[in-house]
Order: sequence, then structure tokens, then C-alpha cells
Amino acid sequence: MKLKNKILLSLFLIIGILFVGSLTADAKTYNKSTYDVTVPDDYVVVENGETEFSSYADNGATAFQIRVQDKEGSTIIITEEYLDYLTEIFKNDYGDDFILISKKITTKDNCIGLELKFGESTSGYIYYFSVYQFATDNYAYTLVFGSLYESYINSSEKNQIYNSFKMKDTVTSSVGIPFRDVPKTSWYYNTVKYTYENNLISGANEYEFRPDAKITRGMIVTILWRMEGSLKVTGVKDFTDVNGQYYYDAVRWAAKYGVVNGYGDGRFGPNANITREQLATILCNYAKYKGKYVKTSANTSKYKDWYRVSSYARESMNWAVSKGVITGKDNGTRVDPLGTASRAEAATMIYNYCTKIK
Repeated sequence: MKLKNKILLSLFLIIGILFVGSLTADAKTYNKSTYDVTVPDDYVVVENGETEFSSYADNGATAFQIRVQDKEGSTIIITEEYLDYLTEIFKNDYGDDFILISKKITTKDNCIGLELKFGESTSGYIYYFSVYQFATDNYAYTLVFGSLYESYINSSEKNQIYNSFKMKDTVTSSVGIPFRDVPKTSWYYNTVKYTYENNLISGANEYEFRPDAKITRGMIVTILWRMEGSLKVTGVKDFTDVNGQYYYDAVRWAAKYGVVNGYGDGRFGPNANITREQLATILCNYAKYKGKYVKTSANTSKYKDWYRVSSYARESMNWAVSKGVITGKDNGTRVDPLGTASRAEAATMIYNYCTKIK
């Protein structure tokens, strides 16, 4: 069997395991119904129907394949756990012949995906692979680059082919979230997903949301400021403890339009953890700024700790409870006004505001 055919065979085997700079002037673009891709002219192309595409370089040592599969109602979400799952599949299949080079969550065309680089030697040769998988609304796209040379999986040629690849499908609710600490069974999954996908609250890092961590007053104001298009304002007196930090312009905007008032002594306290009643007050002020505030009255008698609500926050808390922006704890028996809001609680309150305040 010719060497290039051995590589293609390995590529086909790899595909079966999965769930699913500028190019040269002589490059060719292949336009499919679900994607298009450009490869150098010296690649020999084998088009396997409408969704599959195989090619190999004329040196006989490098091959490339795309495969597109219908998701068929699958709830696959590209996460760190899923990446680990696929890595274990490869390890179990190849055993000692599996060589992991790197793995990571990546993005392309607003779609979350994975990148796995590894080598294997089951056929007597060491083949090096760079595998990508992306899940859009309707399809699972898999790209596999294989070569006898490890340098190829990081080469400019391989990256040029990868960068030329364009998915022709929408990416909306099925994108999922990459956070391994936000399980689908958690009470805050949908709200974290909403705030993440709408670029309101990002993760603590690429793979963690840290739902139980606290969130600061500066962070909350920055979120609302970004919702308003990151406006820069003039003619406002700075707080004494806000000067040049990431939240500087956000706090100035919020202060000018009455979204925040500070502590009354010239300070704003941007790095202080925000309390639930402070967050409710800021969201109430934001509703007034947006012209969406309607005075309402909630039944507060069911909350055994309502007496703890500070006097300045009573109107805002009443509004937030009646509008469903804030919900009670412990089966709806406490509002915990002085408790510091977690990132999950903040995501939920912002989600409630965005979906309930019309």
C-alpha cells in the first residue's frame, strides 16, 4: 500500500472514532453546501460526496479531511469534559502508541470547538494529527490534519487551510458553554449560558465560571456599561477611589446617569463585593435610566428577613421582588439583602432583568 494511502486510511479510522499567512496563488477553493475550504494546488483532492472532503499533498506524507455530520438532535456541547472524554477514547484505542501533544478549547466563526494534537504509531509509522471539532446548530464539523512530520501540525500551510475553512451554519443556542463548573443540572445553568452567550459575563478563565465566587461593584457596573455600548461621558466628578482602572469609564457613566451614587463620602467601593440589595438598587436605577421603571408593590410578608433590608434599598428591593428580578432563598422565605451576591446570583438577576423588564 502506498504511503499516502496508509495515511488516508489512518485518517478515516480517526474520523470513525470521533463523534461526529496567505495561500499560494495556485490555491483552490472548494465550495460545499455546508462549508468551503481552500487548499494549495499541489494537494490531490478526493471529494467524497457533498459533506466529506479528503486531500493529500503530493509528497505523499501529508493528508487532510473534513467530515460534516447532522447533529440529529444531539445535545453535544464542547466543554473541557468532552475534550477529556475524546482524549481518553484515543488513549484507549491506541494504548501505548498514543502520544498526546496538546489539547484545548478553541473558537472559530463564533463557534466553540476543540483542538487535539497527538501522534500514534499503530501502523509502524508515527503519524501526527491535529484534530478539530465544532458543533453548530445543525452539524458537527470535524477537521483532521495528518502527517509523518510533527512540524506539519503547527505549520503555516496547515494553519492556512484551517483558517480558510468557513462553516455555513448558524451558531445560536446550541453553542453551549465551555465551563466545566456549570453543569446542565445546576439551577443557574440557563442564566450563566444567557449572560455568557450575550457577552455580559465572561468566565473567570477559559474553562471556569466560578459560580460561587463573589462579584464586585465595579464588575456589575461594567456589565451594565457594556450593555449600553461602552459610552464615555464627561462632566462628572470622579469618585476618590476610582481612577484609571478597567471600570473607570463604566463608573463615570453610571454616576452621571444616576445608576450608582456611591457611599456618600466620595467613595464608590469598586472592589467591594456587592450585596444583593445593592445589586437590586443598581438594577432599579438602571431601569429608571432606561425609562422602564414602574412602581410596584410586592408581598414582602413571606420573607422572614425583610426587616434587614436597608432603608435606602427598600423601594428597589420591593420593585426587584415584584418584577421577579430577585427571588428568595430557602424556598422563598428569605431575600438575604445583606448577603454578598455570587457570580451565579448576579448572572441570574441580570438575566431576569433582561428577560422580564420590557
